[in-house]
Amino acid sequence: MSSNFAKKKKKKKTSTKDFSRQHEKNIEKKIKTTLGKLTPGMIARFNYRGKDVHEPRPLVLILNPRWKNHCHAIALRVLTEAELIQLAKMVKLSVGQKIAKKVKFLRLGTKADIGNPERFYKQKIKPYMRRIDENAYRTYNTRGISNVNIIDYRFKDMDLRTSKKIKK
Repeated sequence: MSSNFAKKKKKKKTSTKDFSRQHEKNIEKKIKTTLGKLTPGMIARFNYRGKDVHEPRPLVLILNPRWKNHCHAIALRVLTEAELIQLAKMVKLSVGQKIAKKVKFLRLGTKADIGNPERFYKQKIKPYMRRIDENAYRTYNTRGISNVNIIDYRFKDMDLRTSKKIKK
């Protein structure tokens, strides 16, 4: 005997399109470095080992390379090129504003950063980039990171027209 009440509700599947190939074409050069030399706004690729690793060699936009023993970043595989350009501008602008405010107090070798990366993501990025799903924000235990490379990324058309292509 079948009943309509016995049918389970199907969960909505949120499929995230993978834009990795689009970004691979824009990689001009890889520069070997260390985690300590990464700064907010950089694009990086590294090897990652840890619990439940789904992407062992992620390509990411760095938000904060060392916040509470984790590297906080945005996975590029879920971003279009236009969205990456907009995010890179947001992160660089935020860091630039902090440097301008603290310029009198900066000592040689001091790096400005965006502070709490999770709060920065929720308050500054998420409201303007509605298409980005929760899987974009990633944290990586710094002990699991090795073989770090800074990516020299070719930004095509980094202008107002590109920014308008972003779906809100």
